Formats: sequence, structure tokens, C-alpha cells
Amino acid sequence: MEGAVGEKVTTPCSHAPTQMFSTEAVEPEERVAFWREVVCEVFLNLKVEPTAKERFAGSIEVQQWVGVATSCVSGVAQVVDHCRSDPRDDCLVSVQVVGNGIVSQAGRVAVLAPGDMALYDATRPYRLVFEGSFEQVVLQFPRQFFIDRDISIEDTVARRLERGNGLNDVAGSMVCALARQRSNIPAAVRSRLGAQAIDLVAMAFSESFGVDRAEAGRSAQRAIILEFVASNLADPDLSVQSIATAFGRTTRSLQYVFADEEPLRSAIRRLRLGTAAAALANPLYAGLTIGRIGSMSGFGDPAAFSRAFRREFGRSPSETRRIAS
Repeated sequence: MEGAVGEKVTTPCSHAPTQMFSTEAVEPEERVAFWREVVCEVFLNLKVEPTAKERFAGSIEVQQWVGVATSCVSGVAQVVDHCRSDPRDDCLVSVQVVGNGIVSQAGRVAVLAPGDMALYDATRPYRLVFEGSFEQVVLQFPRQFFIDRDISIEDTVARRLERGNGLNDVAGSMVCALARQRSNIPAAVRSRLGAQAIDLVAMAFSESFGVDRAEAGRSAQRAIILEFVASNLADPDLSVQSIATAFGRTTRSLQYVFADEEPLRSAIRRLRLGTAAAALANPLYAGLTIGRIGSMSGFGDPAAFSRAFRREFGRSPSETRRIAS
């Protein structure tokens, strides 16, 4: 990969490489192919589709912290899909720095503004959408690190940790500080810093989304039901009643499963709108009418789709498409 993708620099005291990749040194017509190769080198098994009209550009700087990696990633508008498991069995936490990002996984959608964070699991499919130029810092680590800290990964993926909360801000600031650290640091110190970053991030997620063991069963049921919803969003007849029938349950039992969470009816609506927003930002759907995208997301009435979309995102579907283009 060295030479073909970018320069790999090893710091003398770290015993771990720092990797720096940029499209700046690549011919414009080769930049997209180069970028696809880079993101697969760093994160594995990703499919990248640029959506930016301007000249494509991107950079990644990777720092290793002995079992933990930080990556400072910047680029232009694009959609990133992870469709199959990684052999590394990792989790990732994105800290949004510039622009906005959308993280979708396990039937949930997290829209990140600068300072926000979200977790996603490389053992399952996920999608990242960037509607414009962006910068993110990504913390990558083995899933077991969170499991050992009693974090329910299933319950926390694609849920936004908002900036403005003291603990969230401290955790995000440390992750960003590690990603931008260029000093020579001994491996033993790097190992401790990586572990401390995981501790802070795990603490932030636990404070916001922690669940006790008695809740774990309902959490697993919710995940299965939401996966079913995500797979059947295009069905205009999808409803709490139809889902209950599909699972051989009563609507009352489904309401119990979601008693401490977002109501299932609201989750269906939110997922439909999130799916539509991602499609409007995806150049692969540029030839489809807005009404067709609404229909693909389960909205039979184009006018109702437009009203619901504006209430959710504060702008119309056509405005969203125009911004993405």
C-alpha cells in the first residue's frame, strides 16, 4: 500500500506508524479511485460514492495508540456504505468537527453537527452521509473494549451524543487532541492515552444511554423489530399493527417493548424520513423524482411526504436535493 496510496511515516519513539494520505498529490481524474483505496486501507470494506460537484478532495491522517487508532478525515460531499463485516471486529466513534454528518445503523439515524459524536459497529452494515465539505475525527477500537466497560453496543449505535454536555465535550476533545498529536510519545504512554480515551468515551455513552441488565432483553427485541422496520420501509402499509402481526404479537406487547424509548410509530416515521434524506443526497437517485423517493420510503402521498420532511428537517425535499448537488 505504501507508495501506491500515500506516505507512511513511523515516529521513532511510538513503535507505531503515523499514516498520512491526501488527494493533493494525485491527478484529478484519479482522485476518486485513490480515495476509495485509501478508505479501504484505513477502515476496510467501504464503498464510497462522491456526491460533490466540485473537484474531489480528501485527506486522512491516522495515529496509532496501541490497540486504538484515531483518524482525522476531511473531504467533500460523499456517501459511504459498509455492507459486510470487518475481520477486525471493531467499533468506531465519529466526532464531527466541520460540517454535518449522518450515521445510519441498526434502524437508527444520527445527524451530527460539529461537536456531536456517534458510535457504529463494523461487524454490521452502516452508512455515513456527508452533504457537503466536512471534517471528522474517528476513534477506532476493538468492540471488546466497550463490552468490557459494560456498554451495550446494540443499544448505543447511531445515537447522537450532543455537544454542550460537559462529559461529552471532554471526551470529544480528548479524541480530537489525540488525532492531532504529532509529538514523539513512547509506546507505553500511547497505550495509556488510548485506554483513557476509551474510558472517557465509554463513560459519556454510559451516562447518556446506559441500560441495566433487566433492560437488555427489551433492548434486543427493539433492535430486531427496528431491523424489520428498516427492511420494509417502502411498504406503505407498514404499521404497528402489521409489525405485531408479522411477529405474532399484540400491539400492546410492542408498546411495552418501546415503553422507555421512542414510540414505534414515531420510529417508523423518523426512519422513513431519514432514508428519504439519504436518497436525496445520493447521486445514484438523481434521476428519480422527489415523489418517487417519497414512495420508496413508504410515503404514498407526495404532498404529505413534503410536509413531513419539512417538519423533520426544516427544509423541503427539493431544497435538500439542491444543497446536496
